[in-house]
Amino acid sequence: MVWTAIPWVAAALWLQGAAEFVQPGRIEGRVVDALSAEPLARARLYLSRAGGREASYGAASDADGRFAFENVQPGAYTLSAEKVGYLRQGAATRGPGSAAQIVKLAAGQELTGLLVKLMPQAVVSGRILDEEGEPLPHIGVTVLRQGYGENGRRLVPVGYAEANDLGEYRVAQLPPGRYYVLAYFRGWMPIRVLGAPGGRAQALAPTFYPSAPEEASATPVELAAGQEVGGFDIRMRRTFLYRVSGRLVAAGVPPAARGRVIVLMPRGRWSASGLDLVSKSAVAEQENFEIRDVPPGSYLLTVASGERSGAPLARQPVEVTNGDVEGLIVTLSPPVEVRGVVRLEGAAKVDLRGVRVSLSVPGLRFAQVRGQAQGDGSFRLGPVVRDSYEVLVSNLPEGTYLKAIRLAGQDVLGRAADLVPGAQLEIVLAAGAAQIEGLVETEAGEAATACTVTLVPDPPQPARPDLYKNATCEDGGRFRLTSVSPGAYKLYAWESLEPWAERDPDFLRQYQSQAASVQLSAGGREQLRLRRIASAPR
Repeated sequence: MVWTAIPWVAAALWLQGAAEFVQPGRIEGRVVDALSAEPLARARLYLSRAGGREASYGAASDADGRFAFENVQPGAYTLSAEKVGYLRQGAATRGPGSAAQIVKLAAGQELTGLLVKLMPQAVVSGRILDEEGEPLPHIGVTVLRQGYGENGRRLVPVGYAEANDLGEYRVAQLPPGRYYVLAYFRGWMPIRVLGAPGGRAQALAPTFYPSAPEEASATPVELAAGQEVGGFDIRMRRTFLYRVSGRLVAAGVPPAARGRVIVLMPRGRWSASGLDLVSKSAVAEQENFEIRDVPPGSYLLTVASGERSGAPLARQPVEVTNGDVEGLIVTLSPPVEVRGVVRLEGAAKVDLRGVRVSLSVPGLRFAQVRGQAQGDGSFRLGPVVRDSYEVLVSNLPEGTYLKAIRLAGQDVLGRAADLVPGAQLEIVLAAGAAQIEGLVETEAGEAATACTVTLVPDPPQPARPDLYKNATCEDGGRFRLTSVSPGAYKLYAWESLEPWAERDPDFLRQYQSQAASVQLSAGGREQLRLRRIASAPR
């Protein structure tokens, strides 16, 4: 009996495996030059599961630019490509010709006719020289363009190189556009020059092409697709270094056994652009302090306890122009620990765990403290310096929206809150958030396969980031926006959009005629059809 049962068991297992087998598919296409339409050989192509970071399949193009992926499991994939001398095309890249394609494959499907267009890269090169025309080796060179940030327009780094031993630099992988080239020495190494006034030290200052201290006086570089230009030599300027000194005044702060740590952190344009400029610091054992070799610029001076806790005690702006900053009075105050609770208005019950609350100093994105609500909605933030903060709330439960932020009985939603010792925050959520669903069409009236839908309050409210929402088009150009606060909005559907551009009213003003207006009530559900806007210029 045992021996006769084995074939039946084996047959049952085989049938189960056959039922679970999914027939793979095949994807094929061609790679061409985006400008000349000529086929490109030896391009490398990758298929990655949508939302994944690692490639699942790889292929290379032949002499005719043809490629094929064999035995591909059904699903949604990101198709990316690269070739020497061309812009990388992928999900993490930005710019004309750099967006990855989304490919969806059904079981057993043979997907043919895909066309991948690679844009030739632009290149800028030159030399870094000192004021006497001597080459400067190992200087960092950053290529920047105008972009957007949380606080409006700013310079965005898009390429980097380091000058070699001859002072030569070359920055590749640039899409067409207008750029600024900046040379800077990381570290502000003091240079003692004989005969300098008062023996004062100097340092190499960040310098724009050709030899400008600021973007306003710099000469921009215009690059076309595939253009390689040289001769963009930068003569770096020297700047004197100064002292920042003053006195710490303790207001209710006990003496520190290990002194206090004082840091000057660059702020403004350079910190917002992500350039790694070095901060200056000192330790004050007594009430007097001094920080040497500080280059001109805008800084944020912070004071923290020298104890292990490093509790913040003060923060204030400092401007260094063309002389020492002396007699600075910095008032210390006890750090503030903020407590609060997130609650849902009404009798409904939702899980409040995971609601994120953060404090941000207006205009200083790095000065931020984050916390997360517990199961009962309570949270703690800090310790932080006593100051005015924006209170930001995110990761709300599905179907809810932010209704109020209360501090001492006052609603501070959309404005700065003055946090003092004993501050208690109440985050009020409301059920019945609105929802928008719809379809995005191309200029030809077809379903858009790649687009971003942006919801913007009407009129714009930059102080209310919770009112701005984005969604990516899914299969068939469909999109869905949830947890939307009641109110008036405009919707834009973009082929591609620069990060944070939707926060700039001047940028949006150019496309108002192509936006859809909608008025949402509590619990409202809207169905909309949008027309995709071609790639927005930078």
